[in-house]
Amino acid sequence: MYSFIDNVVRQVISSQKKISKCTFILPSKRAGLFLKQSIKTNLKGPSILPEIYSIEEFIEQLSQLKNIDNIEALFEFYNVYKGLT
Repeated sequence: MYSFIDNVVRQVISSQKKISKCTFILPSKRAGLFLKQSIKTNLKGPSILPEIYSIEEFIEQLSQLKNIDNIEALFEFYNVYKGLT
């Protein structure tokens, strides 16, 4: 029995001659690791991996905005809180 990712990879490989021209957008970076592993096991020869983005990376690239880290967000929210109270 194959996983969902394996089924998608098999379908893409059968419909496309070059998987390296595809772009995959996944919900997380962890899913990208499973996708890479599935591509490696399903390809018959050497190939270049396609572009694989998490949804956060894709939105950052599309919008040209930078995601801030949690500490920076905490200080920013605290400054807003101090301004309101």
